[in-house]
Amino acid sequence: MRYLVLLMALSAVISCGSKKELTTPELVETTETPEESPEEMMEEPIITLTKGACFGTCPVYTFSITKSGDMTFEGKRNTRKLGLYSKKLDLNSFQKVLATFEEYKFMELEDFYSSMISDTPTISITYTNSD
Repeated sequence: MRYLVLLMALSAVISCGSKKELTTPELVETTETPEESPEEMMEEPIITLTKGACFGTCPVYTFSITKSGDMTFEGKRNTRKLGLYSKKLDLNSFQKVLATFEEYKFMELEDFYSSMISDTPTISITYTNSD
């Protein structure tokens, strides 16, 4: 009987705990020039890494690099930063990244690797070389 009362008291305390409100990042309006839309201004990425969701708290994001070295990171869920962030990669570092893709013969890898683990998030890497 003592344990039943203790269990009920404990469950009441746990269920009345504080709730943490989740907030979503605010969108900032930008102006566009009439001659070009944002889609036309954006350069097509040559490297993209996309990480999908799992049943738990796996980070969900997209990271890409364009030919001009523009990098973008979009944190969608469970990342340190949520939202869209960009940065410019210097030419030397950009050439090292491309050389690494070529060194490891990325284009010769299989198109798909499957896993027998059901909770593994989908990870997609795309690379478009200039050849």
